[in-house]
Amino acid sequence: TVSLKDDLTETLYEAKGLTEASYTMENPYSNTHYFWQVTANTPNGKVKSGIYDFYSADYKRTLNIPSVSNTRDIGGFSSSVGGMKQGLVYRSGRLDDINEEGKEVLRQLDIQTDLDIRSKGEGTVNPAQLPNYYNKTLLSYFQDFDEKNRAQTVEAVRVFTNPDNYPVIFHCAVGRDRTGTLAVLLNLLCGIDLDDILLDYSMYVFTKICNDTPLNTMLSNYYSLINYLTYYIGKDNVDEGTIYDRTEEYCKDIGVSSNEIASIRNILLEENK
Repeated sequence: TVSLKDDLTETLYEAKGLTEASYTMENPYSNTHYFWQVTANTPNGKVKSGIYDFYSADYKRTLNIPSVSNTRDIGGFSSSVGGMKQGLVYRSGRLDDINEEGKEVLRQLDIQTDLDIRSKGEGTVNPAQLPNYYNKTLLSYFQDFDEKNRAQTVEAVRVFTNPDNYPVIFHCAVGRDRTGTLAVLLNLLCGIDLDDILLDYSMYVFTKICNDTPLNTMLSNYYSLINYLTYYIGKDNVDEGTIYDRTEEYCKDIGVSSNEIASIRNILLEENK
């Protein structure tokens, strides 16, 4: 399957080599206007149908990647400065058990980078065999951060400053705690609404890999992270600003530069229309 952009920035969908009377479209973008057309090979040459269209559902984009759980696109939300693009950053559970069918889906999504934020030796190294693999250990919810852990956070964030790394899939073991922490950080840097950030975090409950943990149990950890950033006082010792201002200040304090933050936003955000 191939998605092509036309001059109207709408999506023309093409599925090649079909022999059945129906087709299931996997992993479409959310809230996207798609056009499709059937071309039939006949004894008298090719015959084309009319061009038809549909809109995909306006909801969080989850993905079907065989043998990989808890997978979704962190894009699709809007912010005060623009919408976060889809198809650039994915979050998931571990890739250790990925099969060939799952690897093929990653190839179709053109994913270039596996950012593994588990501890060293916690799992298989680059099991999906993607072009780029980074192992940057993160703790959940910024708990007990020492200089080494802050340095690892900076290194993980810097993966998203390089356009050559995209699209990126990042994960810990189940894709909820450590992965959720990094997703919150990226979303806040991009100005995403807190209700949308909570929605993205909470969707783990629908996945097989970690839905045995009630949401109420995890929300205390989530809100401890949000409170940490809401009331963060940086090296300048100035107690003011929104959670977005303070998240940016936190990132700068631990070593992420203003240019690196700008690079992430330039890559991930599209202008409001």
